[in-house]
Amino acid sequence: MYRQIALNGQDRAFYQILWRDRPDEEIKTYELCTVTYGTASASFLATRALLYLAEEEGDKFPVGASTIKTEFYVDDIFTGASTLEELKCIKRELRGILQRGGLTLKKWCSNNNSLLQDIPHEEKEQFFQLKNNDVIKTLGVVWDPKADTFFYKVNAGENKHITKRTVLADIARLYDPLGLINPVTVLAKIFLQRLWKLNFNWDEALPQSLHQMCIQFRMELSNLDKISIERQAMWGNVDKVEFHAFS
Repeated sequence: MYRQIALNGQDRAFYQILWRDRPDEEIKTYELCTVTYGTASASFLATRALLYLAEEEGDKFPVGASTIKTEFYVDDIFTGASTLEELKCIKRELRGILQRGGLTLKKWCSNNNSLLQDIPHEEKEQFFQLKNNDVIKTLGVVWDPKADTFFYKVNAGENKHITKRTVLADIARLYDPLGLINPVTVLAKIFLQRLWKLNFNWDEALPQSLHQMCIQFRMELSNLDKISIERQAMWGNVDKVEFHAFS
């Protein structure tokens, strides 16, 4: 995404790199012409250019512009609609408005194959096998588009020497942005909190009782592979939604 955003000519003097192909070759200086990953401003510039495109072309593509403003996550878009016709309209306007900025959406995927009939094969998402299903990663979450369900695939750590550092690494593997497995992640975080209270150093071996608790937790993590959760929470046109939070 970043490489598709051109830098202002006046700013390119500040985006220079040194390069040579061989150790005995003279070093050359190049000016970068596009936004480059790794610079502090890269994320802002690319996202701002996307929003600017929505503002400039919004009168011609109102549905596409609205979708860009509300449903993009850096260079990923995750959206939907109540009917296939609405979804086709979103797709049509998204492709049209983004092409105005030289941006081509790729890795298309949907739980309705008819939406993808006119998408070239090379622009569709590539699937991988999990539990004998064709699944993809959607914003880091494993999704089976045919069944329209989310999965969890956890690779538990195998360190025999368990420390506070390895416990933290185990928690980091539990990627759950939707909070669907909070009952599991909360247990892990409470255990880490306990290690902090006992003042263990990062690489200090845990006593046998705590070590065994951690081993048991890792063994039970494999049960998450058996869970599948329906993506769609509501069916049909909903007129009113209430959100109740408890803490």
